[in-house]
Amino acid sequence: MKTKPTRIRPARPPAPARTGAFSCALFGLLLLFPGPPRAAQQEEEKPAPAPPLWSPLTPEEEDAFLKKMAETLREMQTLRAEFVQERHIALFLAPLEAKGVCCFAKPASLRWELTEPYVSILILKEGKVAKFDLVEGKLRRMSLGAEDLLREVLGQIVEWIKGDFSRARELYDLEFQKGEGFRVVMQPRSAELKKAITAVELTIDAATCRATKVVVREPGEDFLEIRFSKDEVNVRLDEKLFDLEEPGAATPPANG
Repeated sequence: MKTKPTRIRPARPPAPARTGAFSCALFGLLLLFPGPPRAAQQEEEKPAPAPPLWSPLTPEEEDAFLKKMAETLREMQTLRAEFVQERHIALFLAPLEAKGVCCFAKPASLRWELTEPYVSILILKEGKVAKFDLVEGKLRRMSLGAEDLLREVLGQIVEWIKGDFSRARELYDLEFQKGEGFRVVMQPRSAELKKAITAVELTIDAATCRATKVVVREPGEDFLEIRFSKDEVNVRLDEKLFDLEEPGAATPPANG
């Protein structure tokens, strides 16, 4: 009598331990929208392309880059961009993928919306945070168990969109690099933050000075990668997009 093989389902990645308010907040980027786990695909992995070569900027080049970035982004009042978010976990051959839309309006309104594989929205406006999930075809406001931490995460994203690294310098050692565009590598200073992440890598387009990719690296081999595309600057964004009670739709719902 043959015995059926036991199917082992991949578990969700464990939640981070509370190692301090900001370390939890930044680590929240990794698990904010963790897409449902999929079974590892039993296919041969293709060799990864060689990573681009990066070299540190000189102090003079760094000053020139930051000046250009500040001048360029000063004119940006709104931003809309699509993104693909991939959670790479060593246990799985295939990354956990999610897609969405990011909307930003000065001075500090942000909407981070997942559209696939499910719909979930985070909104930051006037220092307040709200989260909505699509339930039975309607957006439902969800309770927040860690509003202060989510506010810190979203606030950091806003600052990076605006090219402001002043607060980041308090928490990280920053290195500005050149290669295929520019890259800012932020390595945490505190031992607490190092327990959650080892580095944040922000890739910036040389012409537009806007972020094209963010990589958040964890201890070990796991990391989160977010790639931005189809970005539009100074487009009209309805104020309802950032409504903390009944937000308007940024994109047609992907599913219910």
